[in-house]
Amino acid sequence: MERLLLSREGRRRYEASAAGIGRLCVRLGLTASALTLVSVLLAVLTAFLLATERFGWALLVGLLSSLLDMLDGATARAAGTQSGYGTLLDRAADRLNEMLFLLGFLLSGHARPAIVLVALFALLFPSYVRAVAESVAGVPDCEVGLAGRLEKLVLLTAGLLVEMVLPAYRPLEWSLILVSALGLVTSVQRLWHARRHHLGQPPQEGRR
Repeated sequence: MERLLLSREGRRRYEASAAGIGRLCVRLGLTASALTLVSVLLAVLTAFLLATERFGWALLVGLLSSLLDMLDGATARAAGTQSGYGTLLDRAADRLNEMLFLLGFLLSGHARPAIVLVALFALLFPSYVRAVAESVAGVPDCEVGLAGRLEKLVLLTAGLLVEMVLPAYRPLEWSLILVSALGLVTSVQRLWHARRHHLGQPPQEGRR
């Protein structure tokens, strides 16, 4: 179940590249937690810029927020400070940032509330399935499916860019609809992946 934009090989290359930047962040005295916090603060600013229809600035600040959010893991690995709580903090920040971006889209008036609500559901559900599969169902790695954060970010960025020049066609709404569809498909793929793992394991007490 390869991703649309980032294959497993591409992910390995990305992680290798990010490792060097992570080491640079450590030398600069930056911590993974600090990068996560700044990414959330920038997401808040992005939501405000979206709500006030300053889409150009929102794109720049939002991309910076996403970049810092992607680098916190590499920084933690470079510093040797990886922990279960750090992973929890990182994933919580990911979901919070996504919700802030959607709030900005909603308040801008360029996306109808019903579409934003469906997009919110479709963004959260794949992450929920992955978290439960890995923590409860014993799946070692459930980060599978068509769309991850990169695909969502690319689609929403493209929708916002086109919205700036062709708002009459409501490209932002269409990008939200596409992200929603991909999110729901990814959720089903992760449920199926967890089921295959479950069927391949010996029966255990309490397992259904």
